[in-house]
This record gives sequence, C-alpha cells and structure tokens, in this order.
Amino acid sequence: MSTEFTAGPEHPAPADAARLPDARWRRLSPRMLLIHPVREVARFIPALFGIVLAGRNSGHDWWSLAALVFVVGLSLLRWFTTSYQITPAQVQLRTGLFRRRTMTAPADRVRTVDVTAHALHRVLGLARVTIGTGTSDRRKEGLVLDGLSTRAAGALRAELLHRQRTPATQPGTGGEWSTAPAAVEPAEELVARLDPSWIRYAPFTLSGAVTALAILGVAWRAFDQAQVDAGRLPGVRDAARHLQRTPLPLDVLQLALGLALVVVVLSVVGYVLAFWGFRLTRHAGGTLHISRGLITARNTSIEERRLRGIEISQLLPLRLVGGARLLALATGLRVGRGAERGGTLLLPAAPAPVVAGVAAAVLPDPGLPVQASLTGHGRRARRRRYLRATVP
Repeated sequence: MSTEFTAGPEHPAPADAARLPDARWRRLSPRMLLIHPVREVARFIPALFGIVLAGRNSGHDWWSLAALVFVVGLSLLRWFTTSYQITPAQVQLRTGLFRRRTMTAPADRVRTVDVTAHALHRVLGLARVTIGTGTSDRRKEGLVLDGLSTRAAGALRAELLHRQRTPATQPGTGGEWSTAPAAVEPAEELVARLDPSWIRYAPFTLSGAVTALAILGVAWRAFDQAQVDAGRLPGVRDAARHLQRTPLPLDVLQLALGLALVVVVLSVVGYVLAFWGFRLTRHAGGTLHISRGLITARNTSIEERRLRGIEISQLLPLRLVGGARLLALATGLRVGRGAERGGTLLLPAAPAPVVAGVAAAVLPDPGLPVQASLTGHGRRARRRRYLRATVP
C-alpha cells in the first residue's frame, strides 16, 4: 500500500479529514462495469491473439477462454477497488487491491476540472472527470475519476470550483477563511460560441497535414508488417499507370492537388469533431467554462483567479488568412504539445478580430492592451541580426 500526499503542512492529514462531518467515501457509477471489460479486452487484443495461437498449436483451446475471463475479471475488479471522497479541505482518491494507493490533494489547489465523455460514455450517460491540481509532472494528469454519471460529474465540478468563501467559526482558526460548496449552481454568461463559418479556417491549422502523415505512417507500417506490396493493390496500380502516361509536371500538379484535398477534408472533419457545439461561458462562481465536441464531449472549467494572461496563437498559414487561436495562461495548467494543450484552449481557429474581442473579455485586467503596434529595429540592428543568422 502506498500513499501520495500533495497537501502542505497547513492542511489536515487524511485521518483528520476523514473525521469531518461531510467526509464520506463514494464509488463510481455501476454502469462502468459495462465499459471496463470492453476497454480492457481491446487493450489486450495482441496478447489474447497470441494466446489463441499458442493454444491451438498446443491443443489447449481453453487457454483463450481462461485469458478472456481473467482480463474481464481484472477489469471488473477496478470498479470495486476505486473510491473517492471530497471534504472541505481535501480531495482523496483510493485505488488498487494488491498495491493500494491513496492520492490526496488540497481542495484549494484545484485549478481545473475537465469532464470528458467518449462515445461509449455518452451512450451510458457517464463522464470521465480529471481534477487538475497544478502539477507539472507529465506522468500525472491529476486525480482521474473515470465513470461518474453526467449529473454527478456536473455536481462535482460545482462542488470543487464554485465554492463560497465564508469566515471560519471554529475555535482556534484565528479568523482564517474556509471554503464551502455553493448551495446553488451559479448563473453563467455566454462569452463566445462556435460560428459554423469558422470551419473555413480549419485547413490552415496544419492539423489535417499532421493527421494525413500519421495515417500514411500507420498504413505504411501495417503493409510492412503484413508483407503486402502496396504497388500491387488495384487502386495504387491504376494510379501509377495513369501517372506514367502523363507528363512529369502534370503528375506533380495532380499529386499536389490530391494531397491538398486530403488535408482539407481531414482538417475540416477534425475541426468539426473537436469543436462542434463549442461554448465559452463565464460562471458567477468565478470560473470560465469551455464545452465542445461532437462524438467525444469535453467540458473544462478554469478558475478565473488562476488566469494570469492570454496567448493569441497564429501559425503562418492561419495568419495569412486572418485567423488566430486563443489560449489561456493560468497557474497550474500544463502547456504541452498536441492534445495536452486542450485544457488551455479558450477559442479554436477563428477570425482574428473575434479572437481579440474574446481575449479582451476574459483578461483579468481590462486595461491591458490585447493588440499593440510593434516598433521596428533600426537599420544597423537589422543588418547585424541578418548577418548573425545567415553567415555562420
């Protein structure tokens, strides 16, 4: 059994927190018993396939059935060994059977609450809640509660972020402040929502190009492992014959147009899947709430008091067409690559004036300028910069 604490000396130990009046251990939704087996079987498909082949070669066909039962049983055991509790001072998560782990974080260290619902989760009315506590360690993504009902996930988000600060009345507190859950879900103000016309900026975010390269790499790897000659496939063979009959400049033009079409289609599809139904709202409880996603629904809440600034991101292709993206700069938020930036995104690719307006609306200091004219360097400074960049 191992215990991980992120609480400081001013916070009570887990034993003290367990004696608080509202401290009670809660379990995930029993409907997760339908998801865990599907997920674990999909994860162990290569191993199960190898066991099936080994069983057939040795004449022991029951090996595959025994392995399947073991994997399903292991996945069901995860629900019985996972519990959590929320106290006014701490958030605790307990997992594991043979290696028991208790992860604890102070309630006032909660930076974000990310509610994600994949397709299977949405069918069963479930959600995956990730509680961000400000850690920058990429090996830990926070306290993860995978399998709360949609209603319980929304209530938990309000319980953790929309807290009212009230004076502590217990003796010996010295007039300090303590947190208590808000009685009513605070009202929200709409800051921005997705305009379908913004989809035209999707091809200029380079996400389609990255997806196309990833698909090409996976296909190339699959053909190589299966020892399949791609040149013998009917479609590929016909395309190669067509290119042999046309001039080289026309071949280059056709390939470029085909690649551009694939990138555009993948970019638009990815944009729609990721940002359909996008809404940015401000809650009276002091949080910014982002909801988005067509198949996988994602809801992220960020405390405004943690927001230190904003970043307007403009890749060169996006800047040439007058587009931009808006990111949050907040204490405790991990700023990584790819999907890791999802928690900091305040506005997807959109017109630059719209991004500037939303940035001004969410800035903690309304007096800060969002856009300002740049002062150019002098002639000597430019010449020195060009020489140092090119001559070596």
